[in-house]
Amino acid sequence: MFSYNYEDYKNYGKVIKLTDGNLVAMVTVDVGPRIIYFGNENVNFMWNDLDRVVDKGGEYFDTNFKKGEKWNIYGGHRLWKSPEDLASYVPENYPVDVEILENGARFTTPNQKMTGLKATIEVRFEGGEFVVKHTFKNVTETDLEYSLWALSVLKQGGTELIYLNNDETGLLPNKNFVFWPYADLKDARLDITNDFVTLKQDNTNTNAFKLGMYSKKGISTYLVDGDMFIKRFERLDGKFADYECNFETYTSENFMEMETLSPLYVIKPNEEKSHTEKWSACFGIGKDKNLDEIKEYIKSIVD
Repeated sequence: MFSYNYEDYKNYGKVIKLTDGNLVAMVTVDVGPRIIYFGNENVNFMWNDLDRVVDKGGEYFDTNFKKGEKWNIYGGHRLWKSPEDLASYVPENYPVDVEILENGARFTTPNQKMTGLKATIEVRFEGGEFVVKHTFKNVTETDLEYSLWALSVLKQGGTELIYLNNDETGLLPNKNFVFWPYADLKDARLDITNDFVTLKQDNTNTNAFKLGMYSKKGISTYLVDGDMFIKRFERLDGKFADYECNFETYTSENFMEMETLSPLYVIKPNEEKSHTEKWSACFGIGKDKNLDEIKEYIKSIVD
């Protein structure tokens, strides 16, 4: 049974807590929006930046926003525009508009000065899953070309499992990997087999690592403390940013990030484009199954 209430959460101010009686989510209202909590009453998969250790400021922000203003990651799940540049770093330090829906809620930002967008994250419970719909609206008078980029910032200490494409393509390739300049291909956190990419979060490793790909499977999972976060996403045809990536992952000493991307859209004035993910969880699966068994379970729910 869906229910919601407003409450204070740590040092984020007001949030809306939503639940279907099993899954629990909290979304910030005074800043963001950020889905700052997802799991159940006892488990939160999201990383919370309580000490505000990840931010970005400087001349660009002083010139285009308030002097001294910074972009804060805050943690949790957010919506950005891709390709990434300084305009992606919108300081979302202000209240958002909230609309309560029959089985969820919709959170909308003010117009974004540097991107020309109004961004909305709509969340709702459907059939035991948490559906997250991301929408951009062009609030300018000119065409904009962007991808919707949905980023989940997950807590420390886990292992990400990315199920790879394995379709038979004959003389043509069936996998692509894209690496960022700072990524060490010999990074001990990374393991690639025929079926899976495994990436570990290590809070003692201060080197950032990022990997991208085009995923036909449309799924990535994060196993942490015996529980597993499952993210499914739309697999659409089209032109994609970052050498044709619809999925990217980033890790540092602070967190693991699972990121999905829509195709690059030409968004006309007053037009909207959307990108949807579906979230679920398997609580306690790591206590009953080893890593190889968990991989077989992931295959069974996809193939």
